Amino acid sequence: GLGFRARKSGAKYTHRISRNGLFLPPVSLSGSHWEGETLCPRLRAGVHTLGLDERRAMADSGDPQAAKPSRPVSPARLVRLGLYFYAALMAAALVWRVGGYGEPIFFVSELERSAGMSPVRNFGAGLLVGAAVLTASGLWTAYSRVGDALARELAAAIGPLGLPNALLLAFASGFAEEMFFRGALQPRVGLLGASFLFACVHFVPSRSLLPWAIFALIAGLILGGLFVSTGNLIAPITAHILINAVSLPFLERRFGSESR
Repeated sequence: GLGFRARKSGAKYTHRISRNGLFLPPVSLSGSHWEGETLCPRLRAGVHTLGLDERRAMADSGDPQAAKPSRPVSPARLVRLGLYFYAALMAAALVWRVGGYGEPIFFVSELERSAGMSPVRNFGAGLLVGAAVLTASGLWTAYSRVGDALARELAAAIGPLGLPNALLLAFASGFAEEMFFRGALQPRVGLLGASFLFACVHFVPSRSLLPWAIFALIAGLILGGLFVSTGNLIAPITAHILINAVSLPFLERRFGSESR
C-alpha cells in the first residue's frame, strides 16, 4: 500500500508512472474511491505492481539481494509530495484559464459569472451526487467480484495513511483536480474530452486496476455534468471531496490490514 516496498531501481518506474499517471496531466478520484480519485494511490499502485513483478523476476534469477525489499516510503512524505503536486496543478489551472484566456476559473463562462450562483443549492447538489456515487461504489464493491478485487488493490496502494492525511488529500485533490479538469480543461476540450483525460490519469498499467480508470471516466462525466448544469465548480468540488474523504479511510479500514 502506501507502505509499498521501494526498490533500488525504483526511480525508473517512478518516472514512468509519473509520466503516464501525472503529466497527461492529472487526482484523484482517489477515492473514487478515486478520489480517490488521487496522486498517491495512482503513483503507489503503479510502482507497487511493477515492483512486485520485478522482485519476482529477480528472485527467480537467483539474486537474493535483488529480491530483498528496502525501506517503505513514509505516508507523511507521500502526502507532502501530493500537496506540492496539487498546488502546482491549481497554479497551472489558474495560469491557463485566467492568465491565458482571461476567463473565470470557477465558472463555465463569463455569462454564468454575471448570472451569479446559489452556494447553498450548489453545495447541496454536490453532496447528493457525491452520496449517490459512494452508494453505487459501495454496492459494486459488496456484490461484485471485480469491485471487491479493485477495492483490495486500491487499499494496498493507499496503505496506512491515517484519517488526517486522508482528509487532507481528499480536500487537496478535490479542489485541484476540479479546477484543472473541469475549470480549465473542460471549456477547451469539452465534457467528453476532459472526462477521457481524467480517466487516463487514473490509469495504472495493471489489469486488476483497469476498472479504476473506467470508474474515473464515469465519475468525470458526472462531475463535468455538474459543472455545466450548475454553471460553477462548487457542486463538483463538493462531490469530489466527499467521495475521496469517505473512500480513502474506508478502503484503509476495510481492506488495508490485508495488504500489510
